Amino acid sequence: LLAEGRNVEAEKTARSAVTILEKGDELTFLAEALITHGRALALLHRSDQARAVLERAISIAEQSGDLESAGLAALTLIEELGDALSTEELRETLAHATALVETSEDIGIVRRLSKSAFRILFLTPEWKGFSFKRSVKQYESYLIRLALREANGAVSRAARLLGFRHHQSLISLLATRHNSLLAERSPIKRRHHHLIDHSAPKK
Repeated sequence: LLAEGRNVEAEKTARSAVTILEKGDELTFLAEALITHGRALALLHRSDQARAVLERAISIAEQSGDLESAGLAALTLIEELGDALSTEELRETLAHATALVETSEDIGIVRRLSKSAFRILFLTPEWKGFSFKRSVKQYESYLIRLALREANGAVSRAARLLGFRHHQSLISLLATRHNSLLAERSPIKRRHHHLIDHSAPKK
């Protein structure tokens, strides 16, 4: 219904689904219904209600152990209600979403995360407590994570996606500034060296 622009119907349907699911113990399905309801409310410009619903979705999904759904709810909050949140609230929500979906293998989620990060990057910061170095490092981390997941953990391919001429540059960044992302790369394949030289003898 939302895809068809039938937002009023979508809101009513999602609200009914939430009411039904609240009576059961399927918290993951309840969180998903809340996300849909929150989106519908946001599209109807009922921002305060939408925010409350999406924040509840985050809480319920975390409670059920479904961190990916919690991260999706947080991303939806940024995407649909970004104009209603302060810069600091957006940054905090993005950091929360990042932590929630950090183990996700869904490249679509990572792309949404990076798109949100890119959007927030160009907002005028709240200068109190601002750190240029920290902000740059955070954005580097988003891009490197996205490239590694797009490349299925292959460092050489991820380096090309990031525009590095040599993959050693990315390896260096991972080893120093972004060692928390080392788990994103594929296992290093060791080259086997023969103890005996089997090459043909020189004549």
